[in-house]
Amino acid sequence: MLIGERQILDIDVYYLQYEFVREMIDLWNIFCNDNIEEALKDIELGDCSKKLIESMEVGLGRKIDGVRYRSSERKSYGVNSGNNLTVCFSGGKDSLAAALKYIDLGYKVNLYKVDGINKGYPKEVEAAKVLASALGLPLEIEKIGVKGKKFYIEHPLKNQMICTLAFAYCIENRLDTHIVFGDFKSDVYSKSHYGIDWSDCKEVWDSYLEFIRNWIPDAEIDIAFDDIDDSYDIMSNNTEYLSMYQSCLMNMRYRDSLNRKNKEKYNVSDMLPNRCGSCWKCAMEYIYFADSGALEYNREYYRHCLDVLKSNFSGAKSELPKPRNREEAHNAYFVKKKYKDGKYYKDTLED
Repeated sequence: MLIGERQILDIDVYYLQYEFVREMIDLWNIFCNDNIEEALKDIELGDCSKKLIESMEVGLGRKIDGVRYRSSERKSYGVNSGNNLTVCFSGGKDSLAAALKYIDLGYKVNLYKVDGINKGYPKEVEAAKVLASALGLPLEIEKIGVKGKKFYIEHPLKNQMICTLAFAYCIENRLDTHIVFGDFKSDVYSKSHYGIDWSDCKEVWDSYLEFIRNWIPDAEIDIAFDDIDDSYDIMSNNTEYLSMYQSCLMNMRYRDSLNRKNKEKYNVSDMLPNRCGSCWKCAMEYIYFADSGALEYNREYYRHCLDVLKSNFSGAKSELPKPRNREEAHNAYFVKKKYKDGKYYKDTLED
């Protein structure tokens, strides 16, 4: 198995032979500027970008003024033979679950990682390599340098930029132009559970697929899951990988000490390594994996995790009972209760 790694100093000097890469770079640069209209003064977009701009307007809740369009080039690339696909692989839970899903479906799976876009997880590259080795799958890592974004938590076209580079990589290496992202079909602007970044939302993915098919008519993008429960379901059945992927949001220097303190305070023995046990991602993981039986249930630590979620998300319940079975766990988790029929419900106490 080959784990490749190509070092790139600047995204602006790579894959530029492809018109769709150049167009995405222009879009990226526009939304790196806190004043979008100011950035637009220096950029003329291809008319293939209209739908993507419209989806950005939905996210902003306003019209973006000053967009100038030109006729886009329409050279065609790519082919789908149907025998392989490429998973955009971060080294986190959802991309790992996506890879496992498509392996089980019988696909020949390639893993592709862009290093340099998601700066919140400094250990992702290491995790991706460990996981690729454990899975026995080829992994290509491309390191890029891109402009950051000040106004948004994450760049609103982050996933679409990664996907664009993945398509270029597939064309260069004569792989099928079939890309998988470990995102959720339920993530839309109007029902965002956590204020997720735009690049996860279905509206942006739909617009992006229309954008990329101007150049890659056979382009396929699979959003791997209906919702977050699907991803956790897969991981609950593949517990050998739980300690390998990257997820904790806490600063690296505090993780080990917090992990030890939580173990001592709550007398919990089954806490995953490389986790702090106190950020909302670690809390959410423990709840799911305890509910499914993948980790040992500890009532006091479970309550601590719920308190962590409650402090971050007003829709989280204050307490949940220990579910009696897998179906009950699936239906009881707070994400399912937070948003229903177009409105938010108050949390309740259940003992």
